Amino acid sequence: MGMSMRFWPLLLLIIWTGTSMAVFTNYVADTEKAVNGEFSKELKEKFYKGAFEIARKKMEEGQNALKNNPPKREILPRLATGGGFSGLFVWDTCFCVMWAKYDMSLPVTTSLDNFYNLQTEDGAICREFSYDGKQAWNGIHPISWNPPLLSWAEWELFSCGKTGKERLEKVYPSLKKFYLFCEKTYRQPSGLYFGDALGGGMDNLPRMPENWKDDIENGIKFKPEYWLLDGNFGNSIANDPLYSWNKQMDWIDMSAQMALNALCMSRIAEAIGLSEDAREFKERHAALKKVINDLCYDEERGFYFDCCKGKIVPRYHIGALWVLIAEVVPPERLPKVISVLKDEKIFNRPVPFPCLPPCEKPYEPETGYWLGSNWPCTTYMVLRGLSAAGAKEEAKYFAKRYYNACLNLFLKTGTVWENISPEQCLEPKKAGAGSDFAGWGNLAPIAVYKEFIEE
Repeated sequence: MGMSMRFWPLLLLIIWTGTSMAVFTNYVADTEKAVNGEFSKELKEKFYKGAFEIARKKMEEGQNALKNNPPKREILPRLATGGGFSGLFVWDTCFCVMWAKYDMSLPVTTSLDNFYNLQTEDGAICREFSYDGKQAWNGIHPISWNPPLLSWAEWELFSCGKTGKERLEKVYPSLKKFYLFCEKTYRQPSGLYFGDALGGGMDNLPRMPENWKDDIENGIKFKPEYWLLDGNFGNSIANDPLYSWNKQMDWIDMSAQMALNALCMSRIAEAIGLSEDAREFKERHAALKKVINDLCYDEERGFYFDCCKGKIVPRYHIGALWVLIAEVVPPERLPKVISVLKDEKIFNRPVPFPCLPPCEKPYEPETGYWLGSNWPCTTYMVLRGLSAAGAKEEAKYFAKRYYNACLNLFLKTGTVWENISPEQCLEPKKAGAGSDFAGWGNLAPIAVYKEFIEE
């Protein structure tokens, strides 16, 4: 594929901003040089150590804030979310575990324990809490449900030798209650799951089918009072139909994440000698695998999609790729899924992988938050998914390009970022990306490096 095809979204951006073609040509050449180049061991070590330093700085800032405004209930020591965020977030924390496992002197397990301690009697774990443990969202609405990744985080720690069976035995009852709550609350008659754009983590990524005419009342309508903390945030999103679009559709990401949850629960149960539970969770995983492949896979496109009223919603987005790490892709379909990843018009941008690809609208890679940015969490998820599916060469190829882009930005800015542009790695995005995001911004310098780059 020629340079003009790969870089046409960036070319349109540069034309729109009035930048000269000479600058565009340099952008193309310098980005290609960075993502495909070789960095010295010394620079990689600087990136690795620098990420840990930023993480410790953010944790220290959080501890100092607690001294000035101590919480009314005990919150255990925890990893920082990154940027300017002070609250506790489920999926941010689970992804933080993926890099923090390389230094267990950090508060890794206590970060997860906070969520078990805040779990309600019915098994629910809200996706977000304030710094002092106040629930941020009313559980009536799926905006309160984050990707159910706690079992993945616990299995990761155990399978890497960072924790033992005693830890699994301790947390298993909370994990099982949470799984059963999710199954009871968000499982559709089809066997798939519904969610919410903000709750599912991809805050403003469009999910409704194009030319959508469905009555908003067919979903669970968001109301301002569902936001339980101070401020006007609930009012700010109440009139956006995106946050009342939920059970009208079967969500591929939440369905695949529940398959991953079932897979990890079966492994945890087996590891601690609960053979009957292990069998039941394996059956749940098999059932989800079947219905995902029956309803969410499109043979013509060779990819997985959301499903609405028995038909796929033909919009590519990064959430569909949870099917890889969830181990629900049959061997005969894997090559087609990988070919979509390799397609330069879809996910194979100069910096892989955009959350919303340029073939979809609106594609705003420099300003759009989840409208095209490259996010550390989802990029890492795809790399781990490729590896789990046996596509290790593809995983290493994409990992190198992504890692190099993040390293190049670190050398230019001295920090790690909440998300980056999929079109260039010469400067931070124009908007919508927090700095010092350590946080899941540490996935590239630490986890991607240790698992895909280091020799």
